Amino acid sequence: MSETETGGAGLKLAFLLLLGLGLGLGAHATWRLATGTAFAPDPMADWMTPAHVSAVFGIPPERVATALGITGALPFTSLRDLAAERGESSDALIARLQAEVP
Repeated sequence: MSETETGGAGLKLAFLLLLGLGLGLGAHATWRLATGTAFAPDPMADWMTPAHVSAVFGIPPERVATALGITGALPFTSLRDLAAERGESSDALIARLQAEVP
């Protein structure tokens, strides 16, 4: 494609931007693999549900229920909302769950 053709400069710019994005993402992925953080789960946060915590951190649902003082099935509500219902801080609730991580 020559410079006189319609869209030649725009296509080159788009290609260079996508190439830069691809190289940047590749470098970031390589860095995460090299440092060992590529497969580490995100830290436990108050937006997570009890079932999410169980699945991501490998804690059996029964142990999550016991740590949270829940009987029956795990509720589909965030840890933040559970803590607010009980009048405790999210950090205290998360600390109890983190003690259960194998």
